[in-house]
Amino acid sequence: MANVLINENEGESQYSISIQTGMWRANGTSANVGLAIYGSQGNTEDITLTDPHAEKIFFSRGSINNFTLCLPESLGSLEKIRIWHDNSGNNPSWFLMQVVIVDLATGEKVHFVANRYNSLHFSYSQLLSTNVLV
Repeated sequence: MANVLINENEGESQYSISIQTGMWRANGTSANVGLAIYGSQGNTEDITLTDPHAEKIFFSRGSINNFTLCLPESLGSLEKIRIWHDNSGNNPSWFLMQVVIVDLATGEKVHFVANRYNSLHFSYSQLLSTNVLV
């Protein structure tokens, strides 16, 4: 599992983001995936979850994709995320199992459980609330 750095050298606040795709046939996506994170002290802009320099297929069936997000300031306690995809490619439907975000400064770990399809036919944007595990 490779780790992709987002906004490297942009700040001292770092978050580990793990996104788990369903393991059944046709659960992966060919679409571009994006994320926004909302906390008690602020939120991110829209983040495209990719690495243009990697020869990796992101969000394939059964995969866990890991990212490290660097921000200039802490978001505070994480409250919700918005995750979506752009319905691009030959197989845009996507079964999102969960997103886990860890604040690397405080160790706070937050699970955003989806367990549902994310597609044009069902919903291409989801707003998920927290399930905090300490």
